[in-house]
Amino acid sequence: MTGSCVKGRRFGWILAPGDGPVPVPFTAFTIMSKKKKSSIRPGVFSAAQIKNNALARFERACELMIGPGHFHKFSDLCRARLLAHRFPAVKLKFKPGIAPKRNSLKYYQEIFSSQLNSLTFTTIQEIEMPVSLYLREGLGLLIYTGAMKQESMPHIQVLEKLFGQYNTDEWLRKPVAEVVFLLHKMSILLTDWSSSVFVYSVAGLAALDSMANDNSAVAELIKPESCNVKFDGINREVVRLCWSETDGNIEYVKLSPISIGYRSYKPEQLFDVYIQGHALQRLEERLGLIPGVVHHAILEMLKRNELTWFRQGPSVLVRFSLWERKLGYLVCSLVEEKIVIRSFLFLTNDGTPEGKKLSELTQLERLDKKYLGIDSLSGFLGLKIQEDEGLVALFTEAGCADLLDLSEIQMYHLDEIRERDPEKLLSYMMGLGSKTEELVEG
Repeated sequence: MTGSCVKGRRFGWILAPGDGPVPVPFTAFTIMSKKKKSSIRPGVFSAAQIKNNALARFERACELMIGPGHFHKFSDLCRARLLAHRFPAVKLKFKPGIAPKRNSLKYYQEIFSSQLNSLTFTTIQEIEMPVSLYLREGLGLLIYTGAMKQESMPHIQVLEKLFGQYNTDEWLRKPVAEVVFLLHKMSILLTDWSSSVFVYSVAGLAALDSMANDNSAVAELIKPESCNVKFDGINREVVRLCWSETDGNIEYVKLSPISIGYRSYKPEQLFDVYIQGHALQRLEERLGLIPGVVHHAILEMLKRNELTWFRQGPSVLVRFSLWERKLGYLVCSLVEEKIVIRSFLFLTNDGTPEGKKLSELTQLERLDKKYLGIDSLSGFLGLKIQEDEGLVALFTEAGCADLLDLSEIQMYHLDEIRERDPEKLLSYMMGLGSKTEELVEG
């Protein structure tokens, strides 16, 4: 996994339509005399320009928060103090650890800055205000007006009252929640249990700590905890399922064995959940989605503990859905007081209830499914089965109706989709001879 792409494709989904490209720093040019060139280099602001730009941002923040016509009430001395104690711009910093490559690090920071600049929240004036403006200049105005009671300033009481409306947990929480949501999206984008977990903290934001020096969110890439578990006499490495909490700590998921059919245990007996490398590989091969999207969905499903399961010999099939679309089953086993996800079966694979029903209806064998490309998500995305009434009826009867509308999921698919004719699929499926042997999904 690289910072700028996965399998050659950019992470466009986090840049929602309308957000635009990553912004380029504004370049200031001065009017130059024909005889004398300016000493100001392109892209570098003079001290006066920096001051004026900062004051313009303070004025804009003031208008959005308490209405127009109030910034002139700040004296020259007050403005100078606002500038002297201005918070830095909100940025994303990385801790040492599994350090991203230099280009990747810059890319992550550009994603954060670009998305942050697009985030807004509604002020008391019922106006949309950029979160980045509030967490810098807006917060500076709020803190300054709350601390200047001793100053002999004509409008102090008016300003203190107006800005004081924001001095509540609710108004401090709203813009911070937007930053947390952005970092959460990035954790889904960048986490892959086979390599690292994107962990983040917002404790360094000035909105939560007015003494913070850099006003930054802090992130790091952490290698998931792993251990060896013996299956059939062979040691296999398994990875403990985890995700980032907002305070920079790691959240682990625990599950009671009774929730997946091991009835000899008590509900209060909770075991850590692990995943085998084989399962991660099968998830990638059979779904082909951004890993973090799938991994986060698994974690949330297990945390809710609302599981549908079927026994399959010594193992259990736990139904896996993504955005209420049933996609397949996690093959789970209980070993050494750990719940281990050992493999993943796509919905139509042999070994699933739906795969068995589909074979009964069409006499499809495992190799037929592979040949037709209906043993993976990419195969379904290319077929447009929903356009053929016969196929819709067939897959609906087999319990695969959720595969007929994958529009919400397709944008997270990593590989190029090859379109095929669904009519030929139907002809092939309905023209098969009798089954000759029983094949078991690996």
